[in-house]
Amino acid sequence: MWPPRDAVLFSLLLAIATLAGSGAVILLVSGADRNLFIALDGAMAAIPAAPLVNPSLLALGVSAVLLLSPALVAEPRLIGAAVFASPIALVLTHGPKLLLHQPRPLAVLDLHRVHVLGAALCGVNTFP
Repeated sequence: MWPPRDAVLFSLLLAIATLAGSGAVILLVSGADRNLFIALDGAMAAIPAAPLVNPSLLALGVSAVLLLSPALVAEPRLIGAAVFASPIALVLTHGPKLLLHQPRPLAVLDLHRVHVLGAALCGVNTFP
């Protein structure tokens, strides 16, 4: 079967990443990121906090490692892939944050205007 299934999957993931990156650049350049954040945050405020807290924890790197660990126990040959993928994931996660140096929403918006889950983070290095 041509193209190989892995090539199709890679192409799909590359297309999704390209669209997401392009969308982020367009939002940043146009200045629409703040308005979009306020609109989405307002819509999410109608949802109770409890169901939203757990998915937000999945974005943490520690959560990813914890979720991956059962697979590594079941398939030890994946440990090498995890070791080699970790630096790439770190660069892709933290590289844009360091390059763009965007403030977190609470650093630029009124605290009473934002629906906060967990700790109120107001530093820098967020991605738009």
